[in-house]
Amino acid sequence: MPTAGQAHEIGVGQVGACAALLLVVIAISATFKLGLSDQFAIAATRTVLQLLALAAVLDPIFSHNEAYVVLPYIGLMICFAAREASVKPKYCYSGMARDVCAALLVSLGASLGSAACILRFTPWWNAQYVIPIAGMILGNAVSAVNLGLAGFLTGLVESPAQMDALLACGATRFEAVLPSVRAALLTGLTPTINQMSVIGLVSIPGMMTGNVLAGSPPLLAAKYQVTNPGQHVDLYIGIALVYLWNYIHLYPYIALYLSIYPHDLLYA
Repeated sequence: MPTAGQAHEIGVGQVGACAALLLVVIAISATFKLGLSDQFAIAATRTVLQLLALAAVLDPIFSHNEAYVVLPYIGLMICFAAREASVKPKYCYSGMARDVCAALLVSLGASLGSAACILRFTPWWNAQYVIPIAGMILGNAVSAVNLGLAGFLTGLVESPAQMDALLACGATRFEAVLPSVRAALLTGLTPTINQMSVIGLVSIPGMMTGNVLAGSPPLLAAKYQVTNPGQHVDLYIGIALVYLWNYIHLYPYIALYLSIYPHDLLYA
């Protein structure tokens, strides 16, 4: 049995036992003909391989703990996050991945800066703190940005009647697109708000779970979770910046004829 502050060693057999649960999910998918069996299997395989690769990569990074090692890795995380958030929406436009990447970079920088001030870790690029916090921030942001961005672009292409009517009545382009932005923001942020409402009652969030499993007192673990600014701030900053840059990028094309020629700029 592990003692306080000591992690329990997990064998290959125990890891394999967890994989057996996936067979139940695949069986349910096959029974109801959901067509998700292959996706579940591929996603599970990717998860295992990616986590093993992550462990192999983080070990030397944590050992060196130098800015020239940590910061490029953070940049790589941002690039992967931007790609995942920008390839899933039904519609896209040229330069969308760049806009998402820039938004995530700004929001991540603000959140990590807040974390450094609150948690007071040194040096400010300390891999033990920066990389896990960045992972939580980007994990939340990818899902929120993906949901909101998909709704925003789909609304512009498939339901432009409201925007056309507002433009015809003399609204500015920003005023015309604002309802779509509001709806997309609500779509992207609602899952996070729902998650926040059950924290401590139903779910134990990631940072607190990790600290407890590492042997920290529950009260200290709860304080770390409460003071984690990246849990929520990044979503608001990141999503807002995504829509701001979307608006700037699409500004010349938000006109009455967008509904007639929606694929001049946006394409499936």
